[in-house]
Amino acid sequence: MTLIDLGETTDPQSPPATRRPRSAGRPFRLGLVLVLLLAAVTAGAPPAGRAAAVVPGSPGSEAFLSGGRLFVVEPGGEVLAYPLPERLTPRPQRPAPRWRARVPASGRLAWVRTARDGTVLVVAETRGGTALETFALDGTSGRVRWRQPGFTSVDAAGRGFVRVDGDDGAEVRAVDLDSGRLRWSAPVPPEGPDYHVRDGVIESLVLVWSASGRTVVRAARTGDVRAAADLTVSPARRPRVVGDNLYVIGSAGVTAYGLPGLTRRWSAPLSAVEHLTQCAGLVCAAGQAGGLRAVDPATGELRWSAPEWTAVAGSAGDRLLVAAPSPGGDRFAVLRAATGDEVADLGVWQLVRRPGTDDRVVGTRVLPDGGGLLVAELDVAAGRVRGRDVLRTAIGSCQQDDGVLVCRARQGGFGVWRSPA
Repeated sequence: MTLIDLGETTDPQSPPATRRPRSAGRPFRLGLVLVLLLAAVTAGAPPAGRAAAVVPGSPGSEAFLSGGRLFVVEPGGEVLAYPLPERLTPRPQRPAPRWRARVPASGRLAWVRTARDGTVLVVAETRGGTALETFALDGTSGRVRWRQPGFTSVDAAGRGFVRVDGDDGAEVRAVDLDSGRLRWSAPVPPEGPDYHVRDGVIESLVLVWSASGRTVVRAARTGDVRAAADLTVSPARRPRVVGDNLYVIGSAGVTAYGLPGLTRRWSAPLSAVEHLTQCAGLVCAAGQAGGLRAVDPATGELRWSAPEWTAVAGSAGDRLLVAAPSPGGDRFAVLRAATGDEVADLGVWQLVRRPGTDDRVVGTRVLPDGGGLLVAELDVAAGRVRGRDVLRTAIGSCQQDDGVLVCRARQGGFGVWRSPA
């Protein structure tokens, strides 16, 4: 695959000096490099419009890529499970569904995911979209095993946690995914639980009642209380778990409490914080008016600030992928995580949704005059854009996992594209 660098790349050995003003010629260079990228991809790729498979779907259908299968949800509650193509073929394959199931939901089917044990979880809207219900389907046959009110979260260990909003208050239920059997339950605040996760496994549930500041940490396996405290929290800013800390956001700063014991670790004068997220080994605070500030999660020390960017979109090693709104999508750049210095400007893209564990970041751009989609990988570690394909028959709404890209197709239904090995 031809490799084109999109945007400027700074010298990786240069010191973290004061940020230089943007060059006036950068937009022209970005546009020129995009033309070169499109030409190189078109010349080096298989015939334009090549698809590994085409899967039917009505205009009102939705597709969900999960667990090595494509689930198409049709209006009326029908779910069809399609196998994904294992190889490229001269003509697009038209696979038959492995099974189809009618889910007896009263509202729209909004979400489908495959758990580690193969159970297919379907979340449906009820009460006119004001409540949720979970259906667990057998992964082999599509048969409904159990159903429960609420939304189900699943971790890498295959444990299910159902959040239920009832007339008597909200609660969380730990359930066995195979049978739906209740393991333990506990009351939760109206905002629901937050999860302390390590390596994809939920270790504990953090429950914060904003009205009173009452905070409880429960063990995910047993539901036992591991710590409890009365914290001072702002009703306008919900505390969040990031990494191994619980962060309480106030009007004048942020306070960090270690998990699971809720030991106060530090307080820092970070004002006007909208939310926090993990960024490599640091924690990034996104401002209410934009901008990013990175702090040390152990001490709260401010490491760097980047007023030009508004969100963290990913990381790889010691580099961050950051974004800011721009016409036609978001503009992306790669920063050094330790200093915030810009490594490369990657241009404007629409990120492809990644519902699974694929850590590759893929972006698309709509080509003019109905020319389809330009697809590229935003290589965070290398700080460059790698052209992957030009999909003439795709119109958007894409998602990708494990080298497979699924997009809404112009002729109807969904196209499935598998990256060449």
